This record gives sequence, structure tokens and C-alpha cells, in this order.
Amino acid sequence: MLTMPTYRRGDYVKVEFPDEDTGVGEWMWVRVHRCDDEKKLVFGSGQRPADLSSKQRTRNTV
Repeated sequence: MLTMPTYRRGDYVKVEFPDEDTGVGEWMWVRVHRCDDEKKLVFGSGQRPADLSSKQRTRNTV
């Protein structure tokens, strides 16, 4: 059965990198190139755009 991917090329995903020692984490936007739903991986390039227009879809990761 063919299913839709969780993320599509061009989507932005907010990724967070926690620092367990300080409790202060870093985050960045990743623009999706492709994703592997079975392995729950997203491949893309890191960006910090100043503004995401309402035309672009954004989703936060958990």
C-alpha cells in the first residue's frame, strides 16, 4: 500500500538539540529534502529563515 510521507520536500521542520548539562538547548529550522517514514528520519538542510511566509507549511517535531 502506498502512503503519503509525513513531510514533503520544501516543508520546514523545527529541530531541537537539548543540552542536558545546562538545560539550554539549541534549535534550528530544517528544510526537508526527503523523509523516511519507516525509520522516522528527515533529510534536509539547516536554515534559520528570518520569516516563514504563510504559504509554506511548518510542523514542529516532538
